[in-house]
Amino acid sequence: MAGVQMKVLHVGAKTYPPRHGGVERIVYEVADGMKGVESHFFVEEKVEADIGRNVTMLKKGLLLRFRQTRKYCRREEIDIVHLHKEPLVPLAIMLQLSGVRCVWTNHGCAWRLARWAWFHRVAFWILDYIGCLVLRRVVFVGEPDRRYFQKLLPFRRLYLISNGVSCYHDDRRERCGTMVYVGRLSPEKNILSLIEAADRAQVKVDLYGPFDRRDGGYRQEVMSKLRDSHYVQWNGAVSSDVVSGTLARYSCFVNPSFSEGLPVSVLEAAAEGLCLVLSDIEQHRVLRFPVCQYINPNDIELGAIEVLACDGAQNREHVRTKYSKGQMVRAYYEMYSEMI
Repeated sequence: MAGVQMKVLHVGAKTYPPRHGGVERIVYEVADGMKGVESHFFVEEKVEADIGRNVTMLKKGLLLRFRQTRKYCRREEIDIVHLHKEPLVPLAIMLQLSGVRCVWTNHGCAWRLARWAWFHRVAFWILDYIGCLVLRRVVFVGEPDRRYFQKLLPFRRLYLISNGVSCYHDDRRERCGTMVYVGRLSPEKNILSLIEAADRAQVKVDLYGPFDRRDGGYRQEVMSKLRDSHYVQWNGAVSSDVVSGTLARYSCFVNPSFSEGLPVSVLEAAAEGLCLVLSDIEQHRVLRFPVCQYINPNDIELGAIEVLACDGAQNREHVRTKYSKGQMVRAYYEMYSEMI
């Protein structure tokens, strides 16, 4: 491939190209924005036959994954393996010990999520701690998470590379007054409470996004609430290429989640000039969006939202200066370049 300066293998995205936001969206943006880098991908879900030779299904089991990755790195002459999930920390350590250059990005600490049983949360915390202790390049997307582990391990350098999104054009199209949520519909996103709060306040909310496949019971509970609601409707999942156009129809984005790393959906909404209604958690506060109102995720009240009548243009400018795709891509490229 002409002009290739290095080859990077990304491991851990569910799909490629992405079906929606989250980790796979950031992997896509990083790979798409890097010139001179040939990107390869190990994904978790079935690969379509026409995707291309650089996208491969990640095998099950630690040893099989280790052999698969080592073999692939030798065959394709991969320079750096970039891993993107907490459960992949053992694989990253094994690869590093075998001489492979590795980067591990923590996209949000799973041990913060109350949906997991205590022993799962302890296991996730241990993985995070060991990863920060052993791996040479550890990146956090959220400042609160990086700060937490930096205090525990002051002798290690932990990197902060914030997620970034494309900055969209400022158009003045007419927007509807309905609030919108775009993202996964899962327990940590607090969707059930959002529906109940919207019904109490008689505020319309449109939901977009996929349900978490790991919890069929939660989906049934949400759908039952939606059937009884006169103000909230679910419009299905939206592919990543139409997210910006979907958001552009609205004026206010709501995210009542209990925990985040650095939420891509919030950045995308702000980049479209929406005002924001966010749960009052540190991961949202540190973003410092100028047109934003915070709500208690344990007691959501939508009846007194003041930003509905505001102009979110300042949020768009905040994304341009603090959370752009270009800044994120440059930071990762500089890190890659230091390693080879």
